[in-house]
Amino acid sequence: MDKNYVDRLNYRKRILKEHHDTVVAINNEKRISPAVRELYTFLLGTYLPGRYPSMFRIHEAMFEQGRTFMLQNLVTNEMYPARAQETTQTMQLLETLGRTLDEDFMLLLPEETEEDPKYILEAYMTVNPSGWDPRAKLGERLAAIHGPVPGYGAKLEGSMDRFFTRTEAGKYVKRANWTVSVDQELFAFAGGTMHAHDGDQIEELDDIEVEKVL
Repeated sequence: MDKNYVDRLNYRKRILKEHHDTVVAINNEKRISPAVRELYTFLLGTYLPGRYPSMFRIHEAMFEQGRTFMLQNLVTNEMYPARAQETTQTMQLLETLGRTLDEDFMLLLPEETEEDPKYILEAYMTVNPSGWDPRAKLGERLAAIHGPVPGYGAKLEGSMDRFFTRTEAGKYVKRANWTVSVDQELFAFAGGTMHAHDGDQIEELDDIEVEKVL
């Protein structure tokens, strides 16, 4: 969170409206819906009001089917359910995340039918792709998603698959890298940008210091 928060949210809302089918999509809603609902409820019901209490506040209010908890964004004065409602479509939950946070999300799940399952992209909310089309990656394995990366198949594919397989529930991992872009446009899908990166840094986080609100 920084001084650019409001401007970035306005930018994200505009891009979401103008390029909706590019920046948010679902491959298999039945499979990915529980993960999206869990992410939504954690972020809006626990993380944001717990980590940024001066920006987000929980209220108990009447909403659709009765009394529920609502998250008020004190910066934009928007209010959304703090818990993912059973009647709310998965797409709408992703859109709300995209309008509330200056973050992009890509959700992957392991295949169900393979003896050696690989992780595939089941849904995303990605407003700021840098030189690639997220829609073209939907439903693809990690190896296919990283096809344009030089040497991925020979050097990284096996270790990346093992890394995802070994990741335990409740463990959080922070990855950091840097890029160089040729212009200031954040929505740069497909061609139009050039970026380079040095070695990625991956750090395992034992816990998140956020007190559960709901």
